[in-house]
Amino acid sequence: GMYRRGYFSKHDIVNFMLANMRFRLKGEDKNEIDKFQKAAQAFIAGHKVDDLQGLATEVYNRYVSPSLWLGTIEIAREHIEAGIEVWLVTATPTEFATYVAKRLGFTGALGTKAEIVNGEYTGKLIGDVLHGKAKAVAVRQLAMEKEIDLSLSYAYSDSHHDIPLLETVGLPRAINPDTLLQVRALRDGWP
Repeated sequence: GMYRRGYFSKHDIVNFMLANMRFRLKGEDKNEIDKFQKAAQAFIAGHKVDDLQGLATEVYNRYVSPSLWLGTIEIAREHIEAGIEVWLVTATPTEFATYVAKRLGFTGALGTKAEIVNGEYTGKLIGDVLHGKAKAVAVRQLAMEKEIDLSLSYAYSDSHHDIPLLETVGLPRAINPDTLLQVRALRDGWP
């Protein structure tokens, strides 16, 4: 959808694919994350916030909704029914994360923040991409603002990149984990 609307070129897509392959083969690397962050900033610059929010519906319906693991959604709904806040924490841009959280009936979302001036993205990020340790920092900040006891809080992930986030809460959970997260969960007794 973003390609059809001119957000990036075929060359950009190839570069994203290569970066993703390097990431999967080599794991987390500060230089790769910096390159990804710069590319993300460049492709969003000059685009209107309203245009991207309109695109969110298409992306959600076509790609996100079909790939949601129903078991995870059921767990989130059980928390909500019990009066527990449920927050989506993702590297995805805040606007898209908020849209997804709203569609799922979650309390809210934390995502990567992009600078907006006069209704357009400037191409600059406010802070870092919400990834790895940055997720843990953001969750601690949210907990402080909302007076949430993290020792009684859950966090769910499928990726070892979220181990800092999982370590932040008292009730970490691995769902369909990658190998490294599965090893950590088994070692520490995380369900």
